[in-house]
Amino acid sequence: MKKILLVLLSLLLFTFSSRLEAQNPRALYRKGVKAEKKGDWREAEKLFRRVLDADSTSSFASYALANTLYDQGKYKEALEHYTKINLEKGELSQAQAAELLHNLGNTQMKMKQYPQAAEYYKQSLRLNPQDEETRYNLALALKLMEKNKQQSPQQSPSPQQKPQDKNEKKQEKSQEKPQNPQKIDPNTSKQILDSYRQDDDQARRNYEQRKKSENNPVEDKDKKRW
Repeated sequence: MKKILLVLLSLLLFTFSSRLEAQNPRALYRKGVKAEKKGDWREAEKLFRRVLDADSTSSFASYALANTLYDQGKYKEALEHYTKINLEKGELSQAQAAELLHNLGNTQMKMKQYPQAAEYYKQSLRLNPQDEETRYNLALALKLMEKNKQQSPQQSPSPQQKPQDKNEKKQEKSQEKPQNPQKIDPNTSKQILDSYRQDDDQARRNYEQRKKSENNPVEDKDKKRW
């Protein structure tokens, strides 16, 4: 009888300790990191959210959750959690702060917010000037900014037209005379069509050459992890 009671007590203690460990933020965080390394981002996201439910001020949990959201293409949500980390609190080392700013730049790049991305990369390089990946991404962001400026159409103000008087319109219509269409002989018509075809072929060749000469932008370097 005593042995049975001891077995039952040990089982109860084991179950109780397992539940406590499952609710422990540190244990949840470690499980989330393991899930992320396996590529199970959904499970990692759930675990990191549970960590933040228990401790909403955890910078490491916010950073890890933002990484998993980034991996799933949820860039807007990732940006929200990256920006929740307060650099002024002094919790992060200088290297970690530089990596956070690098990831903020990458997230803005994915959202095609190139000016904001460039600013984050600059801030990251101030903390870690030797980071070649961040330097590369900054150059890419600046290049895409310039490309967008060149492609944006320049809107020219349309001239204001003065309203014409009804009498003037009637006079103009009365002065217009129908013109008889000119007849074109077959040889002249063929020459005109050949000229149009030559111009069209040349324009197509020029377009293809320009397209081949253009360098496609390379993807930004991957985000960093703590």
